[in-house]
Amino acid sequence: MMTDKDYSQIKSIVYKSSAQFLHLYGGNFKELVSQANVACIKAWNTYDPERGTKISTWVKFVVDRELIENLRKNLAKKRNPPISSDNNIEQVISPYKTFDLGEFLRDLSDDARTVIELLLTMPNDLAFLTRRPKQTWTVLVRELVRMKWTKQRISKIYKEISEALV
Repeated sequence: MMTDKDYSQIKSIVYKSSAQFLHLYGGNFKELVSQANVACIKAWNTYDPERGTKISTWVKFVVDRELIENLRKNLAKKRNPPISSDNNIEQVISPYKTFDLGEFLRDLSDDARTVIELLLTMPNDLAFLTRRPKQTWTVLVRELVRMKWTKQRISKIYKEISEALV
């Protein structure tokens, strides 16, 4: 059992670790001190002097580890919010803009639809298309030139598709 005298010896670790953590990662100082105090009690209860470490070293290790673990848990909650009736399911599943492909294609010219079809049937996999858009565009332009499209026609279609995606 930790006494007041014992705690007074190691409370500076609690405050220093909380301050360092606040400086590095931000947060609420009172909340960090509270989490550090809980970790300090855990460290005190699990300390084994036979291992050859000082109590202060063990407390510092456990407090820092607990603060980082709490940060990870909080970040996971922010990244994966619980699904409730208040949340829009599309926003929870994907933060990216979604649209109806059929409606999108209907609003484009025949030339633009041809370009989209070429993009979707290119031999490169979709991961390549998203990782290297400049190279994909270069390959696409070569294909369109091979199909006897003019540079002016290609830039007009590029502009049309770009505006439609915004």
